[in-house]
Amino acid sequence: MKKYLNIKIIRTIFVMCSVLILCIFINSCINNPLVDELTTNLSPVRNLVGTWKTTFPVKFYHQTDFCGDYIDEATAMWTVTWVITAGSNENNISIKMNFSYDDYQHLPTPCNDWGWIPAVSPMFLNGVINGAFLSVYEGTTKIGDFSYTTDNMQGTWYHKDCIIWCTGERTETNAFKLRRQ
Repeated sequence: MKKYLNIKIIRTIFVMCSVLILCIFINSCINNPLVDELTTNLSPVRNLVGTWKTTFPVKFYHQTDFCGDYIDEATAMWTVTWVITAGSNENNISIKMNFSYDDYQHLPTPCNDWGWIPAVSPMFLNGVINGAFLSVYEGTTKIGDFSYTTDNMQGTWYHKDCIIWCTGERTETNAFKLRRQ
């Protein structure tokens, strides 16, 4: 009986020490300035505040899962303007996205023109800058990845809203091009 108690005590002490060591390790990682430095965003390489417009209309694919799988239902050519204002710090921006579209082409799908709910202009978005890259969010949902120079920006759009069914828009990779005005 005494040997059994000694083994049980040793196991308990081992588990407690293991948990303590794990907690110390996690705490040192969380509070380590080097880790903070590696996980923070790089300063923007350029100031993005201002008006940006598509030089040419961009082909957007309208999507839905109304009939089952999430599929491209139609295409349209979008003309887009972004009005970018400063955010809470140098890495955050606010984007007011105005857009219009034409040349709507329905694609052959089982939905027969049903399922896609048009996006409403303007859209109010947030951006997080990391060096020469911009991630665009609607609320907390990431909907775009862009790279930029002084006067040009290009990226990929993949907006998706799900309420009763999912609907959204996407572009081809780096097909969404904007120019500073």
